[in-house]
Amino acid sequence: MWRVCLIGLLLFNIFGSTAAQSSSEGNCPDSQFTEWGMNGVVTLGDSNNVRAQPSTSAALLGQIAPGEPFNVNYNSAICADGYLWIGIVTPAFEGWTTERPIDGSDPFVLPYAPEPRVIGELADDGRRWQYHR
Repeated sequence: MWRVCLIGLLLFNIFGSTAAQSSSEGNCPDSQFTEWGMNGVVTLGDSNNVRAQPSTSAALLGQIAPGEPFNVNYNSAICADGYLWIGIVTPAFEGWTTERPIDGSDPFVLPYAPEPRVIGELADDGRRWQYHR
């Protein structure tokens, strides 16, 4: 059974995204997420639903709260059901969430680049690390 599910998922990723992008929703906006693995964050306001597939009728897997970060799991966005969808992964689940409505309204999520964190520095003598806590 798991083989059938895996084959179905692979076929969807190969053919499903192409079909969704070439659907009648030709006014699909460009995604802000241009690379696999980019960080994103949900904007202030409502939580974003995460679904099993890029569709408003797909199974609801959970929600991402405002300010909560995620990683983009795929490098192509899909237009379906009036929204631009992106594949995401969080520590809790992996699925699809809406980036923005295709009508040009403000996005529900934005790219996020966390500030680098200093974990240590080279001492004056150049031989040892001093750690910040």
